[in-house]
Amino acid sequence: MNSPQQDTSRDYIVIPLFETVVYPPETRTKLQVETAVGEALIAAMKSDGSAYAVGLTAKSGAETPPEDPADAFYSTGNLLMIAHVQPADDGYLIFAHATRRVKAVAVSERDGQYYAVCEPLPDVPDLDEGGRAEMLKRVRAAVHEISGNFQGSEQFTRPVDRMESVDQIMGGFVMPFLPIGVAEKQSLLEIVSVRERYTAFLRILVNLNESINLRIEVAKKANEKVGKANREAMLREQLRVIQDELNGCEGSSGEENYRERIERSTMPEEVRKKLLPN
Repeated sequence: MNSPQQDTSRDYIVIPLFETVVYPPETRTKLQVETAVGEALIAAMKSDGSAYAVGLTAKSGAETPPEDPADAFYSTGNLLMIAHVQPADDGYLIFAHATRRVKAVAVSERDGQYYAVCEPLPDVPDLDEGGRAEMLKRVRAAVHEISGNFQGSEQFTRPVDRMESVDQIMGGFVMPFLPIGVAEKQSLLEIVSVRERYTAFLRILVNLNESINLRIEVAKKANEKVGKANREAMLREQLRVIQDELNGCEGSSGEENYRERIERSTMPEEVRKKLLPN
């Protein structure tokens, strides 16, 4: 069997990825597939000892099959090495390793299944070891800043501190959980410059941190405003109750007794000032 990383003339089964983008080369993933796809992969593993497929992210709004099958997917995806296939409630669950980024140059549909002919889409290695180490340091710091806003974040940051590359942090640990759209995640996958991709990833983290800090500040000000309003309402009610009690007390005789009762009371200072005549 020819190496699947070199043979660009053969068709690979396409595994559609919905609302998901997978990043090579550090990512291992689990994917739900239809019965026909799972059975085809099992057959390939029995026949050749291994199985490969192409993971392509489906474009939003592509639920209705387009006239050209290629229009259903983003063209940049991943060559997936299938490690294991097991039955699931609805089809099969596959365990795969994203080995490399590829570009689908042709997509076809046969018997309801998509196939793609692909070519490698390698990185442009324009960042030296020192630059990679510096970028890794900055990415870790950004992850720490974001995580610091949440309780129990140590469970998240400790694994990040042990990871040895930005790709490992980005693909296998952070990007699946970032609250950004599929199109933005796909754009990151399509960047072939290592420097530009790492910079874009860091920018996403910085923007997310700024957004979180802004929301926290807005929530804090809103809570302070509500707290102030509640306190003022409480003081007004205390004032009303105390005035009723003072006015209803037997034996009260004029302003002097009124002032004396107020000064002897344990009422809050703010209420005392409102009750005492100038």
